[in-house]
Amino acid sequence: MKGIDLTWLRGRRVFIDDKYFESYDKGFAVSLIRERLSRYGAFITATNDKADVIVEIRSGSLAMNTSQFLVGLPSLPIPLPFAGMVQSPEVAVYKSEKGLGVAKFALFAYARQSGGYVNAIGPDSGKSYFNQYKLIFFNWQRTDIPELQKSSPPQIQPDNIAPVTYGPGAPPGPTAEK
Repeated sequence: MKGIDLTWLRGRRVFIDDKYFESYDKGFAVSLIRERLSRYGAFITATNDKADVIVEIRSGSLAMNTSQFLVGLPSLPIPLPFAGMVQSPEVAVYKSEKGLGVAKFALFAYARQSGGYVNAIGPDSGKSYFNQYKLIFFNWQRTDIPELQKSSPPQIQPDNIAPVTYGPGAPPGPTAEK
């Protein structure tokens, strides 16, 4: 959802309907979407009867494709009498482990009272990769995941969005639920 403009939700009470969102990591992904909508100024409600707008979230894909290649000896279980099984160490002349992540989301917003169209976004998709290599005693990795890049500074505010502040001096609007 990076780069998507959600300012049209600012100051509105929003219920997030996730019944069309299927994923292994559903809780984590839905929570990230809730956070992003909240960062743009939406007031997230726990039930749809208190919302001005209902935002339906859908997933087209949330997947990970991985592969491994090894030139050498893999780790093997070795039975030891009276001790059980132990794992032998892996001996790799060359090894590569690759991962490609894909995500595809869409949002559809409608007014709770009338059921009328408010806005729709997507489908929006993204990809990430993580490749790790080993050649004898040398290890290196290539990735576009910021948290795993050694030289990248930590990201505090995604998309450089200033957090919405509430309280004295804040613009008028509905109050957040407790």
